[in-house]
Amino acid sequence: MSEDLQPPTIVLITRDYPFGVGEAFVQDEVSRLSRCGRLVVLPAYDANGSTPRPLPEGVVLDRTLIETSHSTSLRPRIAATLCAAAARELRRRPDLLRSTVTLGRAVGYLLRAGRVLAWVDDLRRRGETPGRVMAFWSNAEAFGMALAARGDPSIMLVSRSHRFDVWEDQNPGGYLPFRAEIALHSRRLLPSSRMAAEHLRSVLPVESNRVIVAPLGVEPPFEPRPRLNRDEVLIVSCSTAAPVKRLPLVASAIAAAAADAPSRRWRWAHLGGGAEQIEAVLRPEPANLATEFPGWLPREEIYRFHRDRQPDCFVNLSSSEGVPLSIMEALSMRVPVVATAAGGTGEMIDDSVGALLPVEGDPATAGAAIRRVVEAGEPMRTAARRRYEVEASTEVAMSALERGLPEFFGDGKDRSPADHPRTRP
Repeated sequence: MSEDLQPPTIVLITRDYPFGVGEAFVQDEVSRLSRCGRLVVLPAYDANGSTPRPLPEGVVLDRTLIETSHSTSLRPRIAATLCAAAARELRRRPDLLRSTVTLGRAVGYLLRAGRVLAWVDDLRRRGETPGRVMAFWSNAEAFGMALAARGDPSIMLVSRSHRFDVWEDQNPGGYLPFRAEIALHSRRLLPSSRMAAEHLRSVLPVESNRVIVAPLGVEPPFEPRPRLNRDEVLIVSCSTAAPVKRLPLVASAIAAAAADAPSRRWRWAHLGGGAEQIEAVLRPEPANLATEFPGWLPREEIYRFHRDRQPDCFVNLSSSEGVPLSIMEALSMRVPVVATAAGGTGEMIDDSVGALLPVEGDPATAGAAIRRVVEAGEPMRTAARRRYEVEASTEVAMSALERGLPEFFGDGKDRSPADHPRTRP
């Protein structure tokens, strides 16, 4: 049974958070935004009807977008809005019709955007408006809200941008649909790294001051513990099995590090997928290297692993990244990091907190870097925690948002008066 709620301060559009196991990192954003007043989380999908994860006290889950059919795109006003947006996109990108991949992506965005427009229309029929909206991804739902904001100045939209929202070559067909629409009708674009911000400023038709670096930051559920004494070297990695994570390279590098220190016992724990890729490289396994493959772990368990097991080094040798939250999590628990300079990684990692390697890395170079970090010991662990505090904490992330978006997080003097939606839990 639905229940009317008090007007929220901010609507946060997600893909499927808090459903399923994906987007766990959105929890940190929710925690930050909930400090600013009332927050409504508006997911587009529910991960096949899974049970939602608990939300912080005072945060409301709105299921109405999930319940909105794609067929709402056929409503005459919505269809006209979408057709006009499609025509503008074709003028900007006439090459869309030459590829079924790019054309299919554009059509998919239009259908999903239609659901958002229908959601906004349903609010308007009740005399309400979304007011302040943050899209966690610059995706189809952000596009739909941008179209709604295009004709309604009471909607203040800000859109976060991550790896797949920024780099065209990381997307099918090298195409990011409707970027100009999202950029033109968002009050601010919020990439999470300086590198991403520079790219967006160079390719989007908006003033550079509307693109603001807004780091994500992480919020550990507990503090790290004092260092334990042990003889075994423990290396950890955490990723999916995606090719860009280059797990065979990680395996070769760790094997090289262990081979060059044969008098020490080494252990590698990989948290996530891709065990079969690793085993193929480590067959036979070096005599002084043991491996663990616990598989996917909830975020709190990852933090607990770092706290209780206290790895000597975290390794990430990806060929492409945004700003890896797994690296932030490791730094927060005093774990030094060896990583490639992919995406925004170089904005957090250097030789004082680990090692930053060229993206075109090789096992020998990466293995030598891992050994250097292991041998650096406690001073580097202390430096890693300090780097987290000044670059990757949730306090730093919130401060950046408040500085860059005073009209969004301030007292409302710069906002058009607007009602806010009542939502269903």
